[in-house]
Amino acid sequence: MSADKSEVARIEDPYLLGEAKKGAAMSNDLYIERNVAKQCGLCGRVRDLFDLPGRPEKFCLECSADLATVIQLSTEIGAATRAGTSADTLELEVSEMSRHILERSQSAHPSDV
Repeated sequence: MSADKSEVARIEDPYLLGEAKKGAAMSNDLYIERNVAKQCGLCGRVRDLFDLPGRPEKFCLECSADLATVIQLSTEIGAATRAGTSADTLELEVSEMSRHILERSQSAHPSDV
């Protein structure tokens, strides 16, 4: 099934080649603007940035660690669910990591952004 051309925007960023729904170009522009300003893709603070494999955004050290942990925990939760075992402890850890990321992004000092 082909997308309606009126709802599709072309993305020229090398990480996001292809077509996307309207609004993707704006999101891409925001990504480029943050990257040039050396802002973390999650918390928005201006810090030294690091790459995560498979992700076009760059993140500060704290967010990189938290995001990598959340990705790994999500994988483990899926495996536990498929195996029919409890993932309650893992889900609590994801919740805690998400809370840390949210707190960090909400507490960014104006000089950090």
